[in-house]
Amino acid sequence: MKKITLLLAMFAMINLSAQTVLTEDFEAGLTIPAGWTNNDIDGGGNVWTFATGGEAIGYASPNTIYYVNGGMDGNYAIFDSDGYGGPAEEAALESPVFDCSALTSVTLKYNHFFTSGYGGSASVEVYNGSAWVAVASYDATTAYGLENIDVTAHLAGVTNAQVRFKWIGNYSWGWAFDNVEVYSCTETAAPACTTPVSPLDTATDVVTTDSNDGLSRVVAFSWNAVPGAISYDFVFEGNTLANIPGTSISITGLDYGTAYTWSVIPINCFGAATGCATWSLTTESAPAPPANETCATATPIACGDSISGTSVSSTGTQEGSGCTLGVNGVWYTFAGYGGDINIDVTASFDHALAITSGTCGALVNVDCIDSSTGAESYTITNSVDGETYYVYIAHWSGSSTVTGTHTISITCPTISVGEFAESDTFTYYPNPVNNTLTLKGQKAIQNVAIYNMLGQEVLRTAPNAVKSDVDMSNLQPGAYFVKVTVDNTTKTIKIIKK
Repeated sequence: MKKITLLLAMFAMINLSAQTVLTEDFEAGLTIPAGWTNNDIDGGGNVWTFATGGEAIGYASPNTIYYVNGGMDGNYAIFDSDGYGGPAEEAALESPVFDCSALTSVTLKYNHFFTSGYGGSASVEVYNGSAWVAVASYDATTAYGLENIDVTAHLAGVTNAQVRFKWIGNYSWGWAFDNVEVYSCTETAAPACTTPVSPLDTATDVVTTDSNDGLSRVVAFSWNAVPGAISYDFVFEGNTLANIPGTSISITGLDYGTAYTWSVIPINCFGAATGCATWSLTTESAPAPPANETCATATPIACGDSISGTSVSSTGTQEGSGCTLGVNGVWYTFAGYGGDINIDVTASFDHALAITSGTCGALVNVDCIDSSTGAESYTITNSVDGETYYVYIAHWSGSSTVTGTHTISITCPTISVGEFAESDTFTYYPNPVNNTLTLKGQKAIQNVAIYNMLGQEVLRTAPNAVKSDVDMSNLQPGAYFVKVTVDNTTKTIKIIKK
């Protein structure tokens, strides 16, 4: 089964059922808040800083992982061990003193994202009036999200309480936190259970979307808010995947046509709801393979056309194109007409193109195109008249099975009159044409051939005269290429038939 990961939709929640003695969201600016202390315990000079933007340490840039997965928002505190690059670090960001003397129960709440690796470790400690006591620690496993920790045994009745976030590392990754709150719970019971909004219980054919890497499917889940709840445990396939303050989450790593179970457990400062139902869903079936997954079933595309398609569910390969690119691609075909042909492709994934000519099973490589992560473009210069060309679109990596959507456009620029040698020039009119196209040359016009946008010849004449009236009355309305041969030189113009 593919790895299941999270995309969390977070929303700030206000704790209305509590007496709060400390709160800090770092929104006053990107400097240390009043009353807080940057304690460089190790003395190496590396201390906590403040940032915004949500980009997590140790992950591909750009990202907003601190916001999306950590539940932080706006500004936050961060220790960037990777950015410092050493030496050894031990530093704590310590809160102002706060008074818990009137509290009989005390809870510490915060959002955070700890990136494990390279010896980094983190701890959350509270000052009980005489010593610092650890109430949470993170080291070998990446940890993130909302934390609610009962610190009653350490802080209830304490007049000079504090909390601090301590990092230890040496060119490790890092840790960030936000939305710190210390409060006394006034709830007298756990919250009620919630009900699903989407998907509903026993839903089938649940719509999925592409994952960012194109390797799996994503389902968005949402549920009704419960009065008094400050967070929700999201349980998927019997495992608690996250504790979040909001009422929606997206799960990636899923498959087409597969049954799953899920549940949501509301939590308040008193405790977690009990007896909550488990719901089920079945994702939509995989779409049928695209018709153009093979060379033999390539989709025809004509000059001036733009076609949007998908490679999802394709089992196609590059079929000896002479290029190294992914499987699960799709094919398009068009005919040469003697002039240039421009090929432009955009896609929802990092794609490449294999451009060939000839016949399926005996393809001749024209070129392999992989110039960027965005659009791919190629021009066939002086295409061979009547030759069959193919374009195979797939992920750039030969080992990849990533699929997605794409748009391919074919344009065929016409040759202007000025591109003839002076002795071979001709004029033509009208354009657009109703029935008769008139051609006038400075020398005898030897041949006139007209092709439709599929590259098929639909009319040919041999006037051998300096003036020729070409009857186009039997042709369907549309665009045509007219190849005119004068003094054994052939050039092409584009005509619109009304």
